Amino acid sequence: MLNFTSIVGKSVIALSNGKIVGTMLSAKLNRSLTRLRYYELFCDDDGETYFFSEKSVSSIIDAVVITSENRLTNSLEDECADCPINLPVYTTRGKFVGKVSDILLDKTTVMKIVVGEWRLSPSLVKAKSDNLVVIDHDYYENELCGAVESADTTTPTPASTNSVIPNRSFLLGRKVNNDIVLRDGNGFLARSGDIVDEKMLARASGSGKLLLLASNIK
Repeated sequence: MLNFTSIVGKSVIALSNGKIVGTMLSAKLNRSLTRLRYYELFCDDDGETYFFSEKSVSSIIDAVVITSENRLTNSLEDECADCPINLPVYTTRGKFVGKVSDILLDKTTVMKIVVGEWRLSPSLVKAKSDNLVVIDHDYYENELCGAVESADTTTPTPASTNSVIPNRSFLLGRKVNNDIVLRDGNGFLARSGDIVDEKMLARASGSGKLLLLASNIK
């Protein structure tokens, strides 16, 4: 399985002209959060964000390779959900579970939603908005051992975040979408609406939140 956060910050290469067309930024999922529909990139040439369909991707290793630059678009044909990384998760009875830190993919199928130290099945999701994810309380509580698994071996560690995004300059000057809490809960790395600067990048790098920051900017 592929950790989605492991591809954030990778270069996107178009095979048609051998050109780096941008940097991987985020993704759009279907409304039930079971399938990745579109990838989102930041284009250094014009400072805009573009989308490309998962069908356009030919390979993902050290870079994301797409068939053609012509596959890029700034509009989506169908209704999608934003990538849920950093959103708080509650149950249908209001129990706070944690925040989404990653999603695990098998090609474009979402296999698990990582929340803290747990992996949750997408089938648990009952509702999702721009602000939070709601999962089934009874199933979460009664089937905890079967529905939730430890994610210690797959969740990216702070030590690896700098190598995943070697070129972080594309983040500077961008606006933060959501509040990002520091790892120890002692304050915020960024608040919604803040502009990314060098100081914020340094704090994100030191606290293991660089990938999370990259996944939550406009």
